[in-house]
Amino acid sequence: MKPIVCKTYLLLICTLCLGVLTLRAQQNQQLLKAKPCFFKGSWQLVQTFSVGGLHQVNKSDYDGIMCFRSLHRYYEEVNYESNHWIIEGKWRINRKKKTLELTSRNYTVGQLEEHPKDITLSIFQSDKKNWAGGTTDKGQDVKVYYTHIANNCK
Repeated sequence: MKPIVCKTYLLLICTLCLGVLTLRAQQNQQLLKAKPCFFKGSWQLVQTFSVGGLHQVNKSDYDGIMCFRSLHRYYEEVNYESNHWIIEGKWRINRKKKTLELTSRNYTVGQLEEHPKDITLSIFQSDKKNWAGGTTDKGQDVKVYYTHIANNCK
């Protein structure tokens, strides 16, 4: 083969590979878009990742529902081991950092501690049916996986 033909084939193969990689990167970017409109409604906790393993959430043991409302208000209702509590606060999506910020959190029912701390979850999956976020708590990686259960909140 002539050197010019080899160079042409090599250039064609490199261009094709670059195109495929660019397309995959765009598809992954779309998956990671954190749009506020995706989050409005009620969400059920279905899985967690902590202590090095993925755990299914059994609704009879832990029932956690998070509801994102308009005007960036939210509430979280949890039933766990015969305890019941509700936390209300504000939510905000930081689109540049791809984070969900839960701030101004206060107990309205079943106070467990004086004041719950603010939470910032880095979003690594979001669409209209599921979202997942992660944070570090006490030096351990924690990830939560939610699924959409209703468009409106109580």
